[in-house]
Amino acid sequence: MKKNAIYFLVAIAAVIVMIMLAPKGSDSLFSTAGGGLSLKDLNRKDTVTHSVNLSMNVNQTTEQSLVQPMLSANYFKRHNGFFVGASAVGAISNQYGVCCPVLFVNAGVDFNRFQIEYRVGNFGRNAVQTTGFDPQFSNFCIDMGESAAAANAMQLAFAGKNTRFGFGHQGGTSFYAFDGNWYAFAQQNICKNVSVTGGVDFAEDKTGFAAAKWADQNNALTVTGNKLGSEKQNWIVSYKRNNVAVVRNFVMSLGAAFWKRTEQTGLHLAAAFAKENFIFFTEAGGRLAMNTLTPTAGVGISYKF
Repeated sequence: MKKNAIYFLVAIAAVIVMIMLAPKGSDSLFSTAGGGLSLKDLNRKDTVTHSVNLSMNVNQTTEQSLVQPMLSANYFKRHNGFFVGASAVGAISNQYGVCCPVLFVNAGVDFNRFQIEYRVGNFGRNAVQTTGFDPQFSNFCIDMGESAAAANAMQLAFAGKNTRFGFGHQGGTSFYAFDGNWYAFAQQNICKNVSVTGGVDFAEDKTGFAAAKWADQNNALTVTGNKLGSEKQNWIVSYKRNNVAVVRNFVMSLGAAFWKRTEQTGLHLAAAFAKENFIFFTEAGGRLAMNTLTPTAGVGISYKF
């Protein structure tokens, strides 16, 4: 356990070093605020945005079935340098029941060169994660710790053009009770195509996360370590290629993810065919545990209303 704790502290230190060494003139923006709005948009004098999206996800594999309608909503308003926002993602799932993993309000002020944001609720701290695969595998990645979810949290963050860092308190009986644990995190664009993030939870058993992503046009490669320093620590390496044109206006995405955690190793392959609001998934892979290989295969569909 002590050795693992040293590993994740080194990972966090590496993130901080990269932040200090990162170039200042990159044109790409990593930081977001208020329902996913980029800091570029925050520089407008007055901004009001809102959105509501409803989707239905149905997935069937050789191991599990999934029915999961999801609703997401965002609101953001900026006036004379001050901004407020709110975001929610809720679902009714046969895997989790009625759940609302994202539900927060935020407020802050823009000083032109940097922004300060205060956030309260349930949200993810890690914006670099495995995305775009079928719903079942996305749920699996979240269960492994991706997004570094903070629950009943209060968070203060500082954001510049390419840098975002902050600290907060989460995991208690309520966001104001302070009977959970403190945490810290950092996010950084190293250059136009590479971004990194990392953080640590200062609980009784300290754990951390670290992730890096390379993206170039329609290609993306992500490496993520979750729950580092604990017995449940795990790693996911994924690659995805988007917007591959096929016949009759269909667009295809191809992805592969390799994951490893205590006593288990797995490979997940997925292909998605999209047309208008429909996405059709096919998937295959396997899991190796206790010297036993379990192959998996399945199909699924997602529709955005």
